[in-house]
Amino acid sequence: MRFDKPLIAVLIGMIVMIPLEIYTQIFKYLGFAKMSSLELTSMMLFKEGSWWLGLLTGTGTGGLATLLVYQSVRFLGSDYLYLKGAGIGMITYALIVVLFGILGGNDNLEQTVVSHFIHAIGASFAGMLAGYLVQKYLFTERAKIENKGKKSELHRYIRLPQPVRKKEQNNRFIKPRKIGIRGKNDYEK
Repeated sequence: MRFDKPLIAVLIGMIVMIPLEIYTQIFKYLGFAKMSSLELTSMMLFKEGSWWLGLLTGTGTGGLATLLVYQSVRFLGSDYLYLKGAGIGMITYALIVVLFGILGGNDNLEQTVVSHFIHAIGASFAGMLAGYLVQKYLFTERAKIENKGKKSELHRYIRLPQPVRKKEQNNRFIKPRKIGIRGKNDYEK
């Protein structure tokens, strides 16, 4: 499992496309969206959307986006990975619409504002789910191994109080000063 973590990240991205497709299919049948997410990603290749072709392109796009979430840990860290996944999911959706819809000249990718919001919110939820699953299944062992006996990254920037060992506990603090007139018994020794 140590060497196939990118592959597992891609598989997580493919699995995350299932709830995203269910979400967009519901809004398609309610009449708020023109097409589902798999139909939208299939329009990267052809002018007309196809659900069957979307199975290939959608799972590939989801896998690639989740691989970006997994690799972004090197630069952005592994804290709040679900929020970073939501951001990467929304950016991926925006790139698909801009690159293949506007710049590619595919007029079928033009949708209503409500439809764009539905797809963007769905992409953010799918990214959140992907980030959560990546953090849960791919970074738990690594964090346990790397942080064993080490300080966290936060210690570089903020000086946090260190835990007191039992041997040092008696000698660590200065004993309090007595209140009174200055003299011989002002300090305890």
